[in-house]
Amino acid sequence: FQNECSPPFTYQIDGPRTKFLGSGDLHNSKFENMGQVRALHELLEASSSSSSSYNGIPVSSSFCPYTLSIYPSITMEEDHKTNDPFLYAALTALVFLFW
Repeated sequence: FQNECSPPFTYQIDGPRTKFLGSGDLHNSKFENMGQVRALHELLEASSSSSSSYNGIPVSSSFCPYTLSIYPSITMEEDHKTNDPFLYAALTALVFLFW
């Protein structure tokens, strides 16, 4: 999270759990090109059209608006890394060779 009035701060989101990592933009620069950045008020407006809406403290879109930046992490990369494409390619090649 960041805005023009205060320094950014970073959370780690793991499913339903969040962990405060500290002050500053602490995302891994390896994933810089994979980041998604949205204004918080835009996300709240989009969620207000759904069945569950934000009903907390009003968020200003003009005075110190917050921006939410989301980046993948090494943990996420490791959880999704797989050798399945190589396995499927090898099986396909075997089918064509021995069919």
